[in-house]
Amino acid sequence: MSKQTPNDRVLYLVMDGDFARKRGVASSNRNHFAIFGRRYTEVFEQVYIMCRVHDVEDERTLPVGGQGVDVIALPPVHGWRDLMRHGPDIVKAFCNIPRDAVVLLRVPGIYPILAWLMLAMRRQPYGVEAMADADAQFTPGAYQKRFRGFYRMVWTRMMKLQCRHAAASSYVTTNALQSQFPPRAGRPSFSYTTLDLPEQSLVRRSRPPASFQKPEIILINVAMMQKHLKGQDLIIRAVARLAQSGVRLKLWLVGDGDTRGEFERLAAELGVSDNVKFLGRVQAGAEVFALLDQADIFVLPSRQEGLPRVVIEAMARSLPCFASALPGNRELLDREFLVALDDEADWVLKLHDAIGKPEFLARASQANLAAARRFTVGRIQPIRNRFYETLSSFSLR
Repeated sequence: MSKQTPNDRVLYLVMDGDFARKRGVASSNRNHFAIFGRRYTEVFEQVYIMCRVHDVEDERTLPVGGQGVDVIALPPVHGWRDLMRHGPDIVKAFCNIPRDAVVLLRVPGIYPILAWLMLAMRRQPYGVEAMADADAQFTPGAYQKRFRGFYRMVWTRMMKLQCRHAAASSYVTTNALQSQFPPRAGRPSFSYTTLDLPEQSLVRRSRPPASFQKPEIILINVAMMQKHLKGQDLIIRAVARLAQSGVRLKLWLVGDGDTRGEFERLAAELGVSDNVKFLGRVQAGAEVFALLDQADIFVLPSRQEGLPRVVIEAMARSLPCFASALPGNRELLDREFLVALDDEADWVLKLHDAIGKPEFLARASQANLAAARRFTVGRIQPIRNRFYETLSSFSLR
């Protein structure tokens, strides 16, 4: 960090992102500099991202750092054993954050929790970007390992405290996360999506009814495959039941992760390996949009979300969207496109009904494209900048 740069213009961003490396440099197929770091450098001269970086080389990724953005790699902790092993090094890294620096925690997550404990002990102001529902991460369907109840209690309690004691806060939702993890009364709070959606990413026209009158409908889901948070198992089972009833359809699953093998085995066991296509990791932006343009309906059977960016991206490509009836999804979609949480039968019912109604899907396409205009970066970035300016002012007090 340059000595000439005042600490109110230096940001330490603590997050739980899983980054790989490309030729030794921290990299990602989602949160690379072009779509992530620049949002902060509009206000801050220097940004240090403190996050999990794996010692895995991945040529498909792009660098996270860039002009004014550097990564402080933290050991890749997953579970208590890793935490016990690497805990001292992680705490040391957080102790090295200057006391007068601006600190922003993207919650929930283990690294933001550890950083928050350090900041609380030395009474250092910080801000939060509330990204998701900590409680929902550990519901029975989403997390199926031991100590689920304990993790759920700790994660939820920590996020409540982080939001309550933040000097300033932002939420990806308008009301949903705020109601469960409220900021302290009287402290500045903002609402904006973390998606960077350029105006040119929106298609010019919605889809006509004729585009849905085809022999085979393509469903698409874009999500990580970590644990069961995103519900890929649920939609695979629903597709199997739809196929058995004679509906001709394909399911494209975009993404990768630890549970991909489990989902592939599930598709084979249900006899729908030919119906379910695993596309693996796809670069955010143009590559994802190209797949969305080829599909007919976007599906998000998640068991946990904040305000899902992938739904907004699908809306921007004029796709009809169905998603779990989570609070954040209710801020994006009308009730008829919301599916009961963790309810395979409701997915079968709603998709079966929609596939036979081209006019209904065309109206959804038109409505979604119009709604997506609210989330373009030109409209969102000024709100972010006000939050960052507000947060930086606390380092001067």
